[in-house]
Amino acid sequence: MDIEKEILAVHSKEHVVKLVRWVGNDKMRFQQLMEYLLRGEGQLANKSAWIIGHSTELHPALVSPWLKAMIKLVQKRGVPGAVKRNVVRILQFVDIPRGLQ
Repeated sequence: MDIEKEILAVHSKEHVVKLVRWVGNDKMRFQQLMEYLLRGEGQLANKSAWIIGHSTELHPALVSPWLKAMIKLVQKRGVPGAVKRNVVRILQFVDIPRGLQ
């Protein structure tokens, strides 16, 4: 599957659910999404964050290695507000280590 093309293809909750199922508990697939998010590039980052959020609800451990990078991302200038909102939404599903609070 060309995941980048799939992410950008359709903007709907049903499509997000399909992609969340595709990711499942697979660390490598989740990593692909995180790389798109951390680049912070427009729709790809925003839609990836939407999928990551739903994946994190089901499998919170997947996001743990990425917490520091996500927190740095929301603090950067120029990152779209939608990306920041999605990252903050993702953080509600995990315990944030004291050192990152």
